[in-house]
Amino acid sequence: MFRFLFTLTIGVVLGFILAKMRENVADQSRLREARDEAIRYRAQMAAARQSAAAEVTTAPPAAEPAIAPAEPVQNDDLTRINGIGPVFQSRLRAAGLHTYAQLAVSDSDTVRAAAAAADWQKIEPERWIEEAAQFASGE
Repeated sequence: MFRFLFTLTIGVVLGFILAKMRENVADQSRLREARDEAIRYRAQMAAARQSAAAEVTTAPPAAEPAIAPAEPVQNDDLTRINGIGPVFQSRLRAAGLHTYAQLAVSDSDTVRAAAAAADWQKIEPERWIEEAAQFASGE
């Protein structure tokens, strides 16, 4: 009985070792394929860079744009609107909202995204838009 259990145990261990060896061989094969593919992509990228560099050096200079420079925008003091402090004002200006008129024609989703308020900060973009419209109309 002991001999049977011993032989069975040896067989199970050898089977396990052989299975792991087969997995390792398969993994090595996949790694070689991935490495070869990476080498091919690297060569393609180098060739693309060289052709792009050749195109850049042989391309004629681009014409100057015919667009006139935009006139500077006169910034309104957005902090006069309830709920907008200096931080929200700078965020709104960074998003291109400099005047009451610009804020008044914006939708609430745009204003909310521009304000980039934290979850714990309660903002009311609809109210800001209403107040901006009042300031823009001179009320």
